[in-house]
Amino acid sequence: MPCHYCRRNSYLVSTLSALTVGMLLGMVIIAPLTGRSKQNVERTAAAAKPPDFAELPVPELAQFAGDVLAKLNDKSKLLEPDSTVSESPDSNLNSLHIQMGMKNARRLLSLAKRLTLESLHERVKNPSLSKEAKLIASVNKVLLDPTLSDSAEVRSGDLTKIWVGPDYAAYLTSDDEAVLLLTHELTHVAARAGRLTAYINGVNTTAHTDLNDDQKEELACDFTAAEVLKRYIASHPTSEPNAMRFSLAFGYETPAKRLTRAWADFCASYRGDSRDDTHLSQDQTIRSLIMIDQDLKSLVPDDALGTRFCH
Repeated sequence: MPCHYCRRNSYLVSTLSALTVGMLLGMVIIAPLTGRSKQNVERTAAAAKPPDFAELPVPELAQFAGDVLAKLNDKSKLLEPDSTVSESPDSNLNSLHIQMGMKNARRLLSLAKRLTLESLHERVKNPSLSKEAKLIASVNKVLLDPTLSDSAEVRSGDLTKIWVGPDYAAYLTSDDEAVLLLTHELTHVAARAGRLTAYINGVNTTAHTDLNDDQKEELACDFTAAEVLKRYIASHPTSEPNAMRFSLAFGYETPAKRLTRAWADFCASYRGDSRDDTHLSQDQTIRSLIMIDQDLKSLVPDDALGTRFCH
């Protein structure tokens, strides 16, 4: 049974979603203007100027998104089934990001192995972790698998490889994203030694979760990755606030950015993925992590903790 780490939004989908929303909004605004005088056109266009999403409160963003979706559904016949949008320059840009992301993950693999083992040493009672250390050290390749799309995994048949889907690979140009992914998967690898059960159960007990065994291991891997990322961010400062770096790596987006994903899947992008039999939603993961380590709360924006509903 492979161990997955999912990334719900692809770089290309997010780009095309924004383009689609913008294009169709343009059609919605321009189409009714046919036949009007230039003065009326200019006045109407000025009145129809979209609001500044960054300044809108969350309730208004949600209402606006609902209106956009309704209009998009009405205008969906404007899109041809065999649209060549996938052949746009954005596809080439996405391919470049995939290559750069994979290269970056491979560059950071050695560091991620060391940080993962250090984090486990701090949390696991077994003083040696010799079996776990050997398994982690054996991981020597990060490979692309087009069938995985927006997820990554390690496979029980060969624990020396971490497989990444192309949609997820595009995010790995960020060191924070790459460290988070690698540490998560390396913890899965270490767990195959069969001696992390107490650690996994302890994480879930502290978080007060009611999960199945697969989900419990996922949360423990997320926690190890969060602890490593917290340390990595502190030791590798940038101009971006630490809280934003941490939250973005876990998939958080501001309400304004979530709105641009409305056409792809508004409900999923606005409130986080629904929990399945293996994974937790973004909200569940973040809430659980800050229960285990209160220091993480300072790295999570208030908006990421609020319950978000899809109307």
